Amino acid sequence: MKINKYTIQERFFLFAAITMMGAYFYQFYFFYQYDKQIDKVLQKNNEVTSSYVEHNRELQLENVLLKQAIDHWKAMYEGSRTSNYQLEQQIEVVSQYWKKEYI
Repeated sequence: MKINKYTIQERFFLFAAITMMGAYFYQFYFFYQYDKQIDKVLQKNNEVTSSYVEHNRELQLENVLLKQAIDHWKAMYEGSRTSNYQLEQQIEVVSQYWKKEYI
């Protein structure tokens, strides 16, 4: 039966290697957990931002539709004003004619 004895230097280097590997894997695990938390927070913020962007897009569309409605009603008003002016001019012509003929 052969017992393999390591010297104190070999034991120290083996301990140092195991400790360094443990520290490396602990750091890797720590950063992995940290990255998972960051990704989770970013995902939540992206969802909130996406909902705000969608709401903003809907408001912009509504604003465009309201501007179109305003332009439409302005055009309708101007059209009726022009039509009324023409009718007033016709009434003036007819009343001028009636004054000449019957007065």
